[in-house]
Order: sequence, then structure tokens, then C-alpha cells
Amino acid sequence: MITRLVAATVFMIFAGNLAHAENLTADNPESIAAAIRDMGYRAEMTTDSKGKPKIASSAEGVNFSIYFYGCDEKNLGCDSIQLQAGFDFNKGLPDSVATDWNSRKRYAKAAMTKDGDPIIRFDVNLDKDGVSRSNFEDTFKIWSLLLVQFKQHIGWKG
Repeated sequence: MITRLVAATVFMIFAGNLAHAENLTADNPESIAAAIRDMGYRAEMTTDSKGKPKIASSAEGVNFSIYFYGCDEKNLGCDSIQLQAGFDFNKGLPDSVATDWNSRKRYAKAAMTKDGDPIIRFDVNLDKDGVSRSNFEDTFKIWSLLLVQFKQHIGWKG
């Protein structure tokens, strides 16, 4: 009986540590890219203009970037990510396009470039213990849905 109790306790300790180890954090950009690839999407590791990690990806026919924030001076130890997609229109759209989106949507926020091109951004906190893979996958599904809705909102035919 005691042997079973000890074995069960040891298993629970290690199982808890394994579950924690599977959490995705922004300080491991490759794990984020791998999770995206595991969902069947493209995810290419690169860097931004400041040398911070960046992932180039696409979903729902839209190319987007994942930027890493809160990184240290060596561009490591990042604590959050931002998914961002921009849409280039020949003639810019009015600022009211972003204002209308922002007044009705909860997760992703829209902005306009100086040329009137819309941008959608979605921030994700991955600090401390990060998030489980299933939570990240759900977050990515929300992002994909928001891309579809945003394309409709701005009239993107791309």
C-alpha cells in the first residue's frame, strides 16, 4: 500500500513538471514556431530590424508576423508576442475603419498607417509560466477567425 502511495506521489510530481515543461513561453521563440507548424501553418524564424526574434507566418490567406516583446539586451528572455498583419490598399481607407473595428471587437485592435492602410494587432502575454499548448492553439484559432472578420470588415479581396 505504501509503495503504491509513494509511486503515485512521484508520478504526480513528475507529471506536474512535465505538464509545466510543455507550456509555451515567449523566451523560447522556436517553441512558438513549432507549435504553429504542428497546427499545419507556416512558421519561419527570422529577426526584426532590431535583432529581436520574429516569426513569419500566414493563415486564412493572410501573411502576418509575430513580434517578440519584453526581451533583454541580448534579445532573449522575451515575455510577450504580438501577431500583426497589414493590408496594402492602392487608395487608403479612412481612419473610421479602425475606429469602428476597435469599438466592436475585443481581442485584436486595428490601426491605420499614415497612407491609410489597415493593420490588425493581437497581443499575447506569455510571461512567467507561459500558457499550455492547448491554450495557445485556441488563441491562434481566435487570431485566424479575427483575420477572416477583419478582411471582411476592410473589404479585402487580396
